[in-house]
Amino acid sequence: MIYNYFIELRRNLLEFYHYKVNILFANIGFLLLFLGLINHIDQETNITLILLFTWYCSIHGLDSTAYILEDEIKDRTLFNTLSGSVPLLNILFMRNSVQLIIDLLKATIIFGSIMLTNTVVFDLSISQALIAIFLVLLSIIITYLIGISIGSFALVYKRVSSIPSVLYYVMLFFSGIVNDYFVISKIFPFVFLRNALASLINKDYALGESIFFLFIQLIIYLVLALIFMKMNLKKMYLKGKIAHV
Repeated sequence: MIYNYFIELRRNLLEFYHYKVNILFANIGFLLLFLGLINHIDQETNITLILLFTWYCSIHGLDSTAYILEDEIKDRTLFNTLSGSVPLLNILFMRNSVQLIIDLLKATIIFGSIMLTNTVVFDLSISQALIAIFLVLLSIIITYLIGISIGSFALVYKRVSSIPSVLYYVMLFFSGIVNDYFVISKIFPFVFLRNALASLINKDYALGESIFFLFIQLIIYLVLALIFMKMNLKKMYLKGKIAHV
């Protein structure tokens, strides 16, 4: 299993190398976006930076599963994947985990560059910093579960990756990073993450309550991901679409 992770990581790094110019300019675009936003959001700069870091690492969480399944269908390899000894969810978990590692590495470079041009102070103890890292990873995992729920519909409808493309910016502008719209902000983890970070840094909110709601979201989206994946696999088999993929 570890060898499979290594193979997937190597594949991603080779892809990064082959498309390095495109990836470089795409991330320069993100860097400029973040530099433009960081001084125009009405909250602490350090909290804003962490929220934007989390958002950057979350966007592939929304679309990764959809792209994986769409590519499998396009290449007509999904039948072999489903016929193999490794369950589809395990494969998705492995490939999404590697994607997250790559995104964390890129995010570290981008936000390290931002911190060189902005005075950002993180006045946290070691234990508080570890809690903050845990909450960021928890929030990213939640978005990956949302992505699995959405991406599973590619098994039935073939193309669903345009949906995450819209949700990228819904998350950024309406879920508690830039603006806080009540209904939308409860769908995504960013308001609860923001409140938890504020509690750690400024003691403004109840930390336990924010962590509780993040775990509630984690459980809900985990259940939904499993239900939607099972439901869409069943639909695909019943409609006989497995013969065409």
